[in-house]
Amino acid sequence: MRRAALLALAAAALAACGGEGAADHPLSGKIGGRDWTYVAGETSAVLSTDDSFWADVYDVPIEARCFGLTPSGATNGLILTVPRSRGNHPLGAALEQTFYVDSATGGDNLATSDGFIDVTALTATTLRGHASFTYDAANTVSGTFEIAICR
Repeated sequence: MRRAALLALAAAALAACGGEGAADHPLSGKIGGRDWTYVAGETSAVLSTDDSFWADVYDVPIEARCFGLTPSGATNGLILTVPRSRGNHPLGAALEQTFYVDSATGGDNLATSDGFIDVTALTATTLRGHASFTYDAANTVSGTFEIAICR
């Protein structure tokens, strides 16, 4: 009986936390101290490598996919390094994520190795997953994403 109660408590705790930081909402949080929610993203064929995709993600729709142009109305965003293999990838010196904070001087790139990115699906045209990472209190996001793969 006691074991069953402990298992139920552990299951409830994992569900409340979403497992390993998983989230069932779009990638969102704060960038540059402002609320931010993921709307669209795409990889760069030029900047991606054999090991990982370079992905630009925005809080506005992308009008012309795979042209490498920042969509109109985009300000703060993320530059994601997404491994080309499924699974949970902890961030570290070899795998960082970048917050792009728009400013009057052109913007700042804030790289972090605090968090994870989990690739849950990978096809020829799309990658899906969830992530959670933090630079500081003004720059922190978590949630799910779906990114178009550009060739």
